[in-house]
Amino acid sequence: METSPTAQLPLFAFVRRPLFTALVVGLLLNLALSFSAAAQTCDVYTVTTASTATAAPGQTVSFTLTTYAGSGPFGFAGPPFTVERIMDLGASPIPPFSVADLPNLVLPPGASVAVISGGLRVTFQQVFLTTVPSGTASNSTVSFTMPTSRTVISANSTARSLNVPNDVNPLNNGSSTVINRGPLPVALTRFEAVAASSDALLSWTTASERNNDRFEIERAFDGHAFERLATTPGQGSSTRPSNYRFTDAGAARYGFPLVYYRLRQVDTDGTASFSPVRTVAFANSPETGPSLYPNPAADGQPLTVDLRALPPGPYQVQVLDLLGRPRGRYTLVGAEQHPLPISDLAPGRYLVQVRGQQVNLALPLTRD
Repeated sequence: METSPTAQLPLFAFVRRPLFTALVVGLLLNLALSFSAAAQTCDVYTVTTASTATAAPGQTVSFTLTTYAGSGPFGFAGPPFTVERIMDLGASPIPPFSVADLPNLVLPPGASVAVISGGLRVTFQQVFLTTVPSGTASNSTVSFTMPTSRTVISANSTARSLNVPNDVNPLNNGSSTVINRGPLPVALTRFEAVAASSDALLSWTTASERNNDRFEIERAFDGHAFERLATTPGQGSSTRPSNYRFTDAGAARYGFPLVYYRLRQVDTDGTASFSPVRTVAFANSPETGPSLYPNPAADGQPLTVDLRALPPGPYQVQVLDLLGRPRGRYTLVGAEQHPLPISDLAPGRYLVQVRGQQVNLALPLTRD
């Protein structure tokens, strides 16, 4: 019996048929997808959130970077992996922008900050992620005081795997958010401090006020340790200019060549902000009182502190540099003269502060 010609065709003849072609292509695609799924062994994605959308100057705000380990579209299987997490902080108006622009900056333990082009870069500790699908891995928060000099503070955060090269969705490995500065509670347009005989006259003007409870007038003799002198009520909320005055009567009697003043403005909710610092210079010291000689003091020359004009008793005597940092501390008695060691002082200008027995004054000293 003759064999049918059709039965003798080789197997590859079926390749030309559409159904067989479709089956082969489908099988190859499935193999490719399976191989791709096996190669994708990690998934990292980040979410950056701000504590508030709008903040008034002086308000404490924060950015939080949350890093997730996700399963991805194919799932992932593989060893745990380490993740590097970075938050870039920027501001508007744009650079220069530094740590000084973010008062009271607080970083989580192990984080570091560096200046980069256009802002600051905060690098957090690396996180070692387990292969738990869609599990929250880590939260890291950066907080600071909203500055008056910037209208917008932005945060752009990224995360990436360090030891596993493949990532299911690298486009989700970054996010950004911003905090906008709210309107200034008080628009301070002028603040001045001048000497009038032995008094210090302070005056300031506001263009408008919003929820302004009060001004606290503060004074310092070293530019650092401010103390509250008095309180002046604010206008609450007002869109009209307001003028204020305060007199620090007899401020020269303390004997300091410079007296420092600032305003602490307090809102009705307790939020506070500070004005710029102003100084008042008093040309004449009290005619009688402690003195230093020789002044200027040359190298190798002994310096004498004359306390004969003061009542007997102990006095704390401090040598300060012009930044208010102590360079020497001594306990001396009144009604006597005392040698003061200055051999360790570098050439420059200093203050010798005398306190005790209701006396608080500073004597200028020049070290040649």
